[in-house]
Amino acid sequence: MNKILTPKHKPPEPRYNYDYYASELKGRLQTVHQQAHRNLTESKRKSKEHYDKTARQTELQVGDKVLLFDETVRRGISRKLNAQWIGPYAITEMDRVNANIDRGRNSVKVHIDRLKPFH
Repeated sequence: MNKILTPKHKPPEPRYNYDYYASELKGRLQTVHQQAHRNLTESKRKSKEHYDKTARQTELQVGDKVLLFDETVRRGISRKLNAQWIGPYAITEMDRVNANIDRGRNSVKVHIDRLKPFH
């Protein structure tokens, strides 16, 4: 049977209000954010460790002649039969992982992994 609400019988108080929900959600989001940050940091560490296993130190210096790995794919030309290394070019500037090389009239900045010494 339906009870008729009278002043003696008030509707039940909701136990779960918006403020409580917002504060609980904020706490859960902060926890998830911290976990994601830890996972990302660990992933970066593992990735660096894996890269460092196979990375090679290059002995390139300014003024050295180098060959540049050609990544371009030209239509109608077999990549297997085409020369992969072009050059030689001279290194004009170096920083930790990049080198500037002279390609004709212009200078191009390339990663040192794309270069190899020209003998």
